[in-house]
Amino acid sequence: MNDFTIIIISSLVAIALLLIQRVLFQKKIITESQIQKENLIAELIQMKKNYDSLILSQFDLQNAAYKDGLTDGEAKNKLTIRVEPIENYTGNNYYLWSTEKIEIGFEYTLLINGTASEYKSMHIIKSVKTSKVNEENVNTILNGLEQIENLNPSIFLVSSSFKIIKDNFLKQIRK
Repeated sequence: MNDFTIIIISSLVAIALLLIQRVLFQKKIITESQIQKENLIAELIQMKKNYDSLILSQFDLQNAAYKDGLTDGEAKNKLTIRVEPIENYTGNNYYLWSTEKIEIGFEYTLLINGTASEYKSMHIIKSVKTSKVNEENVNTILNGLEQIENLNPSIFLVSSSFKIIKDNFLKQIRK
């Protein structure tokens, strides 16, 4: 066994340890992101209820103006603003993990005599990012390291430790 082989094997073990650390950190972030995502969805539902309530109150105001015969009611309602909740989803897939970004907010549109104009404005209220580890690809890398070890067990200084690390790593991913 030469020095180059020892360096390669040591590097692979170091990479495996770094992957374990990253997965544990990502797991924590994913849990926190899921909680934030659930809170944002609840807020979005509440915003939708408020939006529906606003539409109903606007309808009631228009009805009252019509019934009371207010002539200036029609003039006041020529310019209106439509407010709609929005959700933007974006995501990226990498070999070992994938990311997702969710943006929640509102889009304001100016209506002139009931027709949408070119004046729009989008306001993002909250943004959440999540990450997920690709267990299959990580497992492929770990199995490859195990196959290298099986070809020449003497090149791994910590052969039994590698198996324990691999098993614990896979348990952490599956939680």
